[in-house]
Amino acid sequence: ILNIDTEFSNNTSWRFVDAAYSFPNSLNPWQESFPELVNINNLEGEELANFVGIKIGDVNGSAKANDTQNLAPRSLRDVLEITTEEVEMKQGNVYTLSFKANLQDIAGYQFTLELAQDKASMVNLIEGRAKADNFGVFLEENVITTSYDNKVDDQGEVLFSLTIRAQADVNLSEAIGITSRYTAAEAYTAAGSQPIEDLAVALQVGAHDTKSQYALYQNNPNPFEAETIISFKLPEAMEGVLEFKDVQGRTIFLKEGDFTRGYNELRLKASDLPANGVYFYTLHAGSFKATKKMILLNR
Repeated sequence: ILNIDTEFSNNTSWRFVDAAYSFPNSLNPWQESFPELVNINNLEGEELANFVGIKIGDVNGSAKANDTQNLAPRSLRDVLEITTEEVEMKQGNVYTLSFKANLQDIAGYQFTLELAQDKASMVNLIEGRAKADNFGVFLEENVITTSYDNKVDDQGEVLFSLTIRAQADVNLSEAIGITSRYTAAEAYTAAGSQPIEDLAVALQVGAHDTKSQYALYQNNPNPFEAETIISFKLPEAMEGVLEFKDVQGRTIFLKEGDFTRGYNELRLKASDLPANGVYFYTLHAGSFKATKKMILLNR
């Protein structure tokens, strides 16, 4: 999940089981050896051998079996905000950022946190509520991955802190983001008496306007190949427009709609955009305006 291990030490990436085989204990497939070969002796004419391919380690069904398979992003009902303070950074200076979240009713979360290489670089990760085992740290790539199982009912504690060095004069919000590049950005509600539900995860940099409750989140996944989901929050039901521009500032198209109060999401297909590359999307709703960057690959 954290991309620390890229190969299995005592297994292979795929296993192929005779399709006619029935596991005696479905909760423990390793209870006995299962048939992975079919021997055909004195072959005459055609013989049929059926196997079921199993992706080892695919705990959430997100493995991509081949390059022709496009996994559509799932619709999520809400978003978990990971928050940190905005910083006006100066080139060469070192800053320590604290990351927090309201984990009430949250069973756990996971995501990839990235810094833009030309704007900031990671120096050190500092444990908080989340410990070393909850992270994959890739300083050279400017990336950390994290997966956390919430077992502590303390909403004021820092999840973790990150020390970074500014590579340019830039605001932190322009240099950092949560993505699904390695570890998918997802959160999960606690079970209790309610069914477990999946949430998106987004980074909120700077003060959040609790009175207005407007928010535009990073598309997920980003970068994307076939589809991506753009999510946002509104303080009340209203009309809104999502405007999409290319790097030259030309408007590619608009998506208008009557959106509901609270969490909304829009599914964007690669076919909606003219070519691979970098695009910017802007939400216009009431007096609110915010912009995010997204990347389309391999269209």
